[in-house]
Amino acid sequence: MSATADLQRACNDLLSQAQTVQLATTNADGKPLASYAPFYRDDAGDLYVYTSQLSAHTPNLLTGSNISAMVIVDEQSVEQIFARTRLTLDCEVTPIRPDSELHGQKLDAYQQRHGKTVELLRSLPDFILFRLRPVTGMVVLGFGQAYRIRDARLDTFEHVKSA
Repeated sequence: MSATADLQRACNDLLSQAQTVQLATTNADGKPLASYAPFYRDDAGDLYVYTSQLSAHTPNLLTGSNISAMVIVDEQSVEQIFARTRLTLDCEVTPIRPDSELHGQKLDAYQQRHGKTVELLRSLPDFILFRLRPVTGMVVLGFGQAYRIRDARLDTFEHVKSA
C-alpha cells in the first residue's frame, strides 16, 4: 500500500472512531474560544455539528467563515502523551437552512450516529446545523510523523521536516 493510502486510512480511521471535534473559533472582536461538539462526517468528507444558540461557539460559527477543527485520540489510550495522533482541519463554515432538503438528510445521519438525544435536540428551536468543509490541515501520527494536508479531499500530503 502507498504512503498516501496509509495516511488517508489513518485520517479516516481517526474521523470514524472519534465522536467529537474540538473547535477553535473567534468572536466578532477576535477573542478566541476553544470548545467541542459531537460531529457527523459525510461521504464527501464534510463534518456537521449541531449546536445550540446558547453555546458560546454558535455565534462565532455564524459570524466566522473559517475555523479550525481538531480530532485527537484520547489521552488514556496512548503510551506517549507528547505525540498523540491528531488531525487538525482548517474549515469553511456554512449554516444549513432548516427548510432545505440537505438539513433533514444530514440531521437524520447525525441522529443515526449519536442516538436518541438528537431526536430531542431536533425539537428545540435554538439548534443550528453547520457544515464544516475542510480546506487544508495537518495530521500528526507521532514523533517525526507530521504531514500537511494540501486539499479538502485529504489525499495530498506533504511531510513536515521543519517548522
